[in-house]
Amino acid sequence: MQLLAFVAFALTAVAPTPHAVSAPAHQRSGLVPLKTIKALPSQSVVTATTMPVGVITDARAWAKVKTAAKLALPKVNFNKQMVVYAVLGAQTNSLSFRSWTVKGNQATLQFHWSGIEPYYFDRTPAVFAIVDRGSIKTVNFVEVGKWRKGALSRGSVAVR
Repeated sequence: MQLLAFVAFALTAVAPTPHAVSAPAHQRSGLVPLKTIKALPSQSVVTATTMPVGVITDARAWAKVKTAAKLALPKVNFNKQMVVYAVLGAQTNSLSFRSWTVKGNQATLQFHWSGIEPYYFDRTPAVFAIVDRGSIKTVNFVEVGKWRKGALSRGSVAVR
């Protein structure tokens, strides 16, 4: 028996932050199967902690990830939207969405990394958000929480 029948992904609409041009249309934080990591687009930035972060800008790549992750998210209009994500790549801890901010052509996905210590047999924590593309050229990924105060950059990805 798995340690937990972990919390079902919560679907929420997020209110804009002071500098946000638009808030995510939808976001989900929770556990996904480990095989999701292999389905992520090749442009993912893999940080030192084996945490892929990235942007999905086409339906084919999204279908592959969505199927592997067993996600039930609304349809994405890739002419106007994209999917941003962070996947821990470890079978412990948790990730949760914090904010999506846009300033000019730069956007930032901020997520919280909690150091909780359960073991997930075949799953890993992840955050996915469907956001408006607008004129965004670069998405920055910032982690808050875990064992430190402040924030830590987890990389940047150019939007194509």
